[in-house]
Amino acid sequence: MFTPIALAFVLALQGPGGGPPPAEGGSGGRPQQPPAGAPVDPKAIDECVANLQAAFGKDGSTAKKLDALGKATAVVDARVVAAAKEGLSDKETSVVAATVETLGQLRHPSALEALQSFYKKERKKLADDLTLMPALVKAIGRHGSPSSIALLKDDAFDQKTYLTAQARILSLGNVRTIESLEALIDLSKMVGPNRMDGLRNDMRLSIAQLTGVDLGPESAAWTRWWNDNKKGFEVAKEPPKLDAGLQRQWESYWGVPREGEGRARRRGDGKGRGGDTGGGEGEGEGEGGDSGKGGGRRGGVPPGGGGGRGGGKGGG
Repeated sequence: MFTPIALAFVLALQGPGGGPPPAEGGSGGRPQQPPAGAPVDPKAIDECVANLQAAFGKDGSTAKKLDALGKATAVVDARVVAAAKEGLSDKETSVVAATVETLGQLRHPSALEALQSFYKKERKKLADDLTLMPALVKAIGRHGSPSSIALLKDDAFDQKTYLTAQARILSLGNVRTIESLEALIDLSKMVGPNRMDGLRNDMRLSIAQLTGVDLGPESAAWTRWWNDNKKGFEVAKEPPKLDAGLQRQWESYWGVPREGEGRARRRGDGKGRGGDTGGGEGEGEGEGGDSGKGGGRRGGVPPGGGGGRGGGKGGG
């Protein structure tokens, strides 16, 4: 059960659509993570580790733990990860959830290893969890590692909540390998059209991310395309330029705008598009904001849920 302060922390950490806060300026006073591969000041590492160790010491409070975890997202280092992952065994669910979010933000191999180990250890216990399980899967998917593919496709359509299944599908779309694309195509064959309701647009979005082609919401079209193109097909290293509606959905979920586009999208580009949280221009059915035909945010569907089916399987 989340306390008000814990809930405020997680929401601030996630930002619009469940992703991190805007790249410039930050949100809620959170420090910004340095670019991937950028060196980290050793003094900053020492300070962050000491802060975490104090927060998780005998005199640490939940508020101190949440504060230390929030600050840790800007310091990518193995020592920081080692100190932060102590929160995975905390007795407070809110601290565990905050730790999962922090490890998802820390792009370090040891952070991913900690998340994967936690998933394998707690998978059965968390199967019915409406909040932590989808957050955990999403945090793992945020790393975009091929080592997570088997875990992400595990029982993707046998989840207790829509949000967990959505996290699995969109996380596979964040792993830019042919194996991840094959996993998505295989998953689309495992379910009938009725069982895909509410997840159809997520599958469409992930496949578009990996192929650069929008094949629409019907699984038969994805299978036909794959049969015709799989020989010699390679997933591009960099994400493709998607249709504006699909691009907004992807950015809203992950909270990572394309370089140079984030400011215009968040503040409005002068054409009525607005930011990540709605106000869309209605490009096609259901591609508008929260009030469009896609069903808005109900059931965890990203803004512009598309096709009028967005909130069909909400797992509230």
